Amino acid sequence: MKSSVYANLHLRHIFLGEPIPGLSEVPTVGPLTTLYMALHTDDPGAAGNQATNECNYTGYGRMPIPRDPSAWTVSGNTVSPINTIEFPEMTGGANQTAKYVTIGTAPTGGGMVLYRGVLDPNIPITLNFLPRVKNTSTITELTVPAV
Repeated sequence: MKSSVYANLHLRHIFLGEPIPGLSEVPTVGPLTTLYMALHTDDPGAAGNQATNECNYTGYGRMPIPRDPSAWTVSGNTVSPINTIEFPEMTGGANQTAKYVTIGTAPTGGGMVLYRGVLDPNIPITLNFLPRVKNTSTITELTVPAV
C-alpha cells in the first residue's frame, strides 16, 4: 500500500497531470490528455481491465474526461469530478447498479485501469435513466492489500 503522501501525489499525477518531484516528470510530448471513466457493477479487481464487470446496458459508453485540474478535485485517496459526468441514457437491457468506477486509457474494450475506486453514492440504473456521477460524488481508491 502507498503512503498517504505518495497516494495523494500519485492521484494528482494521474488525474491532474502533475509531476511527482524526483520520480515522474510529465513528458512534454505525447502525454495522455484524455482519460476514460467506466461504470462497474462490481469491483473489476486488481487484475481486471476496464471491461471487467463493466455496466452493459443498451446505450452505455465510457465518458472521456480531461486529464487536468479543470476536471478533478483530489483530496487524500479520494477524487471527485468538478462537474457532473453524465453517461448515456439506458434504452434497454437489465437494471443494474454502478458501484465502482475505473479511470483508464481506452474509450472501448479492455483498456488499462489507471485507477479503480468505490463510487459513493452508488447509481441505480433503470430504463430511460441518465446515470450521473455528480460533483458531490466521491471515488475512493481501491488498493491491493499487503500480503
